[in-house]
Amino acid sequence: MIVERTPLPGIGVCHAVTTTRHQRIGVVLHHTGRRDVVLYDPDDPTRAAATVTLDGREAHHVADLLTGAVVVDHLTAPAPELTVCRIRVPAAYTGRPLPHDLPALVVIRSGRPVQDPIPRPGDELLVVATRPAVDALIHTVTGA
Repeated sequence: MIVERTPLPGIGVCHAVTTTRHQRIGVVLHHTGRRDVVLYDPDDPTRAAATVTLDGREAHHVADLLTGAVVVDHLTAPAPELTVCRIRVPAAYTGRPLPHDLPALVVIRSGRPVQDPIPRPGDELLVVATRPAVDALIHTVTGA
């Protein structure tokens, strides 16, 4: 699949692809951070048939659903034997309980820590643990 990148002066950039079934879809990344998902008219691939506007958080959720990917941001650890990371909970894991054996695990919801062992869409996990424990958590959350 070829991704076509087209600058949109004053707006941002459009990334568009044509699927093997000849369906065309694009994502317009605005300078403001807004994202528009564009479905093109099958009879005129230059004309938008439908557009869905997503904010940053919504775009992350849709990306999770499409790829099943888990994003892990590694942060500076307070000690060499520890790993500190932020894990965006994939959509497929939301609603399932988190493991109880990680004492330094915080659920972040809308930018604030919450006392909820069952993540919701958009939640992130802030984890301080050994590398094997972090790897085990990633495995649990992703199923991989």
